[in-house]
Amino acid sequence: MIKAIPYRTEPERAALTSPYIGAEEAAAAAGRGGYEALRAVWARVTAGEIAPVEEAAAETEAARKAYALRLFTAKTGLSVRRRRAVFVNGRYPFACADPDAFTVGEGAAVLVRFAPEPPLCLPAGEAGQPVPAAFFPACVHTAAVTGRPCTLAVLVGESDLRVYALNPGGPSETPLMQAEADLMQAVVSGKEPARPAPEEEKAAPAAPAAEAPEGLPLYGMEPVLRDYADRAAGIRRLQSRQRAVAKEIRVKLGAHARGFCGDYRVTVARAARQSFDRAAFARAHPAILLDPYYRTVESETLRVTRV
Repeated sequence: MIKAIPYRTEPERAALTSPYIGAEEAAAAAGRGGYEALRAVWARVTAGEIAPVEEAAAETEAARKAYALRLFTAKTGLSVRRRRAVFVNGRYPFACADPDAFTVGEGAAVLVRFAPEPPLCLPAGEAGQPVPAAFFPACVHTAAVTGRPCTLAVLVGESDLRVYALNPGGPSETPLMQAEADLMQAVVSGKEPARPAPEEEKAAPAAPAAEAPEGLPLYGMEPVLRDYADRAAGIRRLQSRQRAVAKEIRVKLGAHARGFCGDYRVTVARAARQSFDRAAFARAHPAILLDPYYRTVESETLRVTRV
């Protein structure tokens, strides 16, 4: 049986969630953050600690999430309603979920998260699409506890909202919730959780494939990379020289639009362009949000540098 326990304030929410394993702790409970992160969750639940709530920080977080939800509605066309309630599930009595909102009609639980850059995604999610590895355990946990599809809205930077979906009952649900059950059993018995073996940590659910800081080794490609870097440097030198020559020609032309010398003809096309002053508009109309009307165009730049 799934039950929603309403709350009115953030301190009430913190008190309601303290006896349970929450969505933010799902990855640690599964051993994904290493043994120390696992033990930290065990210690918190064992001690019954209630996380302190700073009202100013809570209000700022709520405002950011409200902004992200407006972008979500503009992007997907789905209306959302915020429900101040903590969900518990009789099937998983050790866990709770606190979604940020629910979609109207579909009733999917919505989680809002923030990232400074596009998140690294697992190759394929349980909904048949890539899912951000960092937030995947929280999505699995939320879908399991609420019994509803989980929609993840990740706001990258200030206006780039990315939406992902995951259904309950996927193959990662059972191992993840079993890991949480084992952790809660350790809490009840008063014994510290067993340190998982390295191979078990690798096999734990929702494991993102961590990329090394220097990236993928490109063995045998040094001649190709050297050629690319040398050509790129040569192009930059040519472009710099071209700009210098163009400046010299413009100085010689002065106010004239055309010129010639021998077999060469020179023309200068001048045009006035107008641009939209977003800052001025925001000052004049602070209540109008323009971000949902901007298109996001993704680009990719290849750079090869010599170290």
